[in-house]
Amino acid sequence: MSATNKLTSYSEFVSLLRQAKGDLPPAECHGILCALLAVQSQPTAERWLSEILPEVVVSATSGDALARETAQHLIDLFQSTQEQLASRSFSLDLLLPDDNELLANRTEALASWCRGFLYGLGLSGIGDISRLPDDLPEILLDMEKISHADDYAAQDDEEEDERAFAELVEYVRLGAMMLNEEFQNLHQQSAGTTQTH
Repeated sequence: MSATNKLTSYSEFVSLLRQAKGDLPPAECHGILCALLAVQSQPTAERWLSEILPEVVVSATSGDALARETAQHLIDLFQSTQEQLASRSFSLDLLLPDDNELLANRTEALASWCRGFLYGLGLSGIGDISRLPDDLPEILLDMEKISHADDYAAQDDEEEDERAFAELVEYVRLGAMMLNEEFQNLHQQSAGTTQTH
């Protein structure tokens, strides 16, 4: 297993955060990460870690071996997510519960992921989404609605519910990648402008 794939499943992430006594839900942590990576020109793992597990950062820097190991697993997740977003092959995987989990749990996790993503945008200084180009404002407004969808109630047609959920996950995933592409292009243009002056 490569260094960037040490932490690949939602259940592993749940265990890691529980061990570190983290307060935020795992999906929300990953949503924050994706937003920071998508928007910031030079995101760092330390910035993300200080937001989701500040105690681990302090303990790791003071020599706590368990905290250092936890931080390293999270840095691996940071790097693998960064690689997915940088690939531009639409390969981003949202860190959500497996398909064998109850749909209500998966819906709650998707809502949590969206809350984290929107929070991460705020951390990155994105305040007025109406100024974003193309369909991005509408997509982010939809994510805001999805972030309140954790009170899922099963319908009569379970297969239809599963299909609708899969479509929502894909919509959120593509929205995050579109935002990433937009901001990476802006960062490249800005870097080009800076180099020509």
